[in-house]
Amino acid sequence: MKKLKFIFVTLPVFFLSLFMSNITHAQSKIYEGEQLVEINKVQTLYKYIEGDAKKPLIIFIPGAAHLARISYGFPGGKEEDFLSYWWHKKGYPFLGVSYPTDNAVFSKIYPEFSIKDWGHQVATLAKNIVKTNHLSGHVVVLAWSMGGNIEESVQESLTKARLNCDQFIGLSAVTPLSYLGQKIKGFDGNRMLPNQLLDQKVFTNLFKKLIDEQGKYNNHEIISAKIYENEFIGNIPVALQGQGYFLGKNKFEFNMQKALEDSGVFNYAQTPWIGLINDDSASVPKIALVDPSGWNFIRSEMLFQQYLFYTNIESNSAKFAIAKRILSQIPQHFSDTVHGNHFFFVGKVGARDTVQKAEVLMQRMNATKQNLVKLALD
Repeated sequence: MKKLKFIFVTLPVFFLSLFMSNITHAQSKIYEGEQLVEINKVQTLYKYIEGDAKKPLIIFIPGAAHLARISYGFPGGKEEDFLSYWWHKKGYPFLGVSYPTDNAVFSKIYPEFSIKDWGHQVATLAKNIVKTNHLSGHVVVLAWSMGGNIEESVQESLTKARLNCDQFIGLSAVTPLSYLGQKIKGFDGNRMLPNQLLDQKVFTNLFKKLIDEQGKYNNHEIISAKIYENEFIGNIPVALQGQGYFLGKNKFEFNMQKALEDSGVFNYAQTPWIGLINDDSASVPKIALVDPSGWNFIRSEMLFQQYLFYTNIESNSAKFAIAKRILSQIPQHFSDTVHGNHFFFVGKVGARDTVQKAEVLMQRMNATKQNLVKLALD
């Protein structure tokens, strides 16, 4: 009887222990080097990689459905297939920041999380990273795809945090106006899941196909389909999509005015210096064909509002000629292309080329900024 009693007492403990072990395993998807913290009461997954403290901090912002892991990889993957490796090789400190999704790495969801919240999240974390690691206070934001929606909100929040956003570089990025009031092909923009997040599963097969293409271009598999689906993607708060939908009473509601206020796209006083690196494929045709023109409009307005509006350019023909030349060169001078599809920066070849070309764009924008400052002061 004593033996039986021992079995009956210990078996429940054994199964409870096994059950708790499985829960821990299910939730312990944080990679080595990653941190899951609360920023502004929102769970935030990030990875910081040390670099030269005198160089600007590179901050990666992921696109729709993705964790920032798409920029720094996963255990067992090849480091050189991801952007962080090449930035680190050039000595830059690197920060990949994931907005909240329903991926298993998070234990909470945030259906009302907005673009303003997104920019504030990134800036608050960046301020902490800069302070803790004694960095210069200068940052460069790399925003992929849907991440382009953050351009004004992150600039405004970084400014309030007393950080200098030297450049904002879009990687096949959408503008905050790209899909406002429009439909993404094959996607209604308002498919609410039971957890009140926006359903992103409609894109999964396309994304896997594009990553597979990048693997073939690099002659090896970069991310397996299983790891990608389980550890890289999730469903998102609807406002981040930038189509103008917000969480209402058990449904997504369209609100154009609220969307414009959320993105701040017309607040040119808080528009950063914008560079573009695009892919050369038709994988996401609207972003490839239309968005470069949208970005040219936004950055031309920024340059005029911030550097030319308060000068006497209208009565100085020499200044006017210089300004006209500078603005006409921007579409080519501040843009470049890397071979590949919408995931062109994934895989050794594209990741390396992206970093090389981004650094050139940074240098060009710095030089042009100095010329415009001189023009405004003369």
